[in-house]
Amino acid sequence: MQKITLILISFLISLILIAQKSQPQMDEYGNCVHALAHDNNSEVMQQSKAANEWFSIGSYGGDVMDMAVYPLDPNIVFAAAGIPYISYDGGESWEDIEALSNLASTIETFEASPDGTIYASGPYSYYKIFRSTDGGTTWEQKPIPVNGAGLDITVDPNDPDVLYVGLSSITGGAANLVIVKSEDAGDSWSYFNMTSVLPVDWSVVNLKVDPDDSQIIFAIGNEGISNAAVVATFDGGETWENRTGNLPSNRPYNSLTISEQDIYIAGGQLFGSQTMGVYKTDNYGLSWSNISGSFPNQLSNAILIDPVDTDKMYIATEGDGIYYTQDGGTVWSYTTTGAGDNGAARCLVFEPDNTDVIYAGFLSLAVCKSTDGAESWEFTNKGIATLQTDDVEVNPNDPMNILIGFEAENSGGCYISEDGGESWELVEGLPGTRFS
Repeated sequence: MQKITLILISFLISLILIAQKSQPQMDEYGNCVHALAHDNNSEVMQQSKAANEWFSIGSYGGDVMDMAVYPLDPNIVFAAAGIPYISYDGGESWEDIEALSNLASTIETFEASPDGTIYASGPYSYYKIFRSTDGGTTWEQKPIPVNGAGLDITVDPNDPDVLYVGLSSITGGAANLVIVKSEDAGDSWSYFNMTSVLPVDWSVVNLKVDPDDSQIIFAIGNEGISNAAVVATFDGGETWENRTGNLPSNRPYNSLTISEQDIYIAGGQLFGSQTMGVYKTDNYGLSWSNISGSFPNQLSNAILIDPVDTDKMYIATEGDGIYYTQDGGTVWSYTTTGAGDNGAARCLVFEPDNTDVIYAGFLSLAVCKSTDGAESWEFTNKGIATLQTDDVEVNPNDPMNILIGFEAENSGGCYISEDGGESWELVEGLPGTRFS
C-alpha cells in the first residue's frame, strides 16, 4: 500500500511540474508552433511569411470615366474608375485614394479648380459631393440641398470659388432641380429649376461655363439612354432656353466644350448603332454643323481643345481611340499609336501649362498618356485594378504563360503574359467584346 501511495505522489508531482512549464510557443499570428521554432528574422521565417501574402500582378486596367490633373503639381493625377485613384509620378503608378473611398461607394467625376481644390462625385452620392484642399490627401463631404447624385462638376474658369454640379433626376418630383451652384467652393448652395427646358426625370450629365463670359452656361440633359437636349443660360442661370437646334435626335449627347465663343458637342453610343460624331455651333446653338463627316467612327465621348492653339483638337471615340487635328478640322488623324488603338476613350485632359501632355481615360485599358500631342501613346495604368477579370488560364506546359479574359462596360478582350505576370499585352485580332 505504501508503495502505491509513493507511486501516486510521484505521478502527481510530475503533473504539477508539467503544468508549471511555459505555455506552448505562439507565433505573431497567434498560431501554436508545432515545428522547430525559428527566429522571426530568419530566412526560413521570411519565406514562410511571404508564402501567405498576396500582391497584385495585373493585368492592370479598369473603366476610367474621368480624370483631373492637380494644378499645383502636374505629377499628381486623379482617375475615376469607380474606385478613385491617384498618381504621384505622372501616371507611372497609381494607388487607391482610401480617404475618398471611405466616403463614397463609386467615384466617376473629378474636377480640378485652378486654385488647387479638387472635387469629386459619383452616381450614388446623393445630397453631397466631396472636396480636397490638400492635393487629394484628405477629403470632406460637402452637402448639397437636392437629392440628386453628382454626374458632372465644372468650375467657373473666371472664379475658382464658383462651381456647378449637374445632377441625376429625382423620379416623381414636382420640379426638376438638376443643377446646383456654389459661390464659396462648396460651403453653401443654390439651385436652378430646370423644369421649363428639362422635364422631370431628365438629368444633367455635362455642363460648361463660357471662359469669356461667366453668365453663359451650356448644359446637356439626358433622359434614359437616347433622349437628349442642349440647354443654355445667358444671364447666369436666371432663365434657360433650349439650344438643341438641328442636332440629331433620339441619341445621347455625351459632352460639350466652349472655345472662343464656339460650342462643340460629342455624342452617340454603341447601343442601337446610334451614331452622331461631333457638331459645332458658332451662334450659340441656334444651328449646328457636323465637323466629323470624315470620321471612320461616329461615336464620340469627349472633346479637348488646346487653349493656346484652338486649331488643335482631340476627340475621344468609342472603339477607335483618339482622333486629332492640328488645323481646325480640315485634316484628321485616326491612329492612336502605341496604346488604345481600338479602345473606347471616355475622357481627355491636358497637363496644366503643357498641352503636349495629354491623359486619356479608357474603358478596360484605364489610362493612356501622350507626351507629344497625341502623335503616340503609352499605357500608364500600373496599380489601377478594377478590370473585371472573368477567367484565368495557365499553360500547363509553361506556368509563365498566362491568359486572362476580361470585360468592361461595352468592351472587353484578353491579356496575355509570357513572364508570369511581370508584363502583359493585349491579344490582337480579337473583337472588342466581353470575354468570359
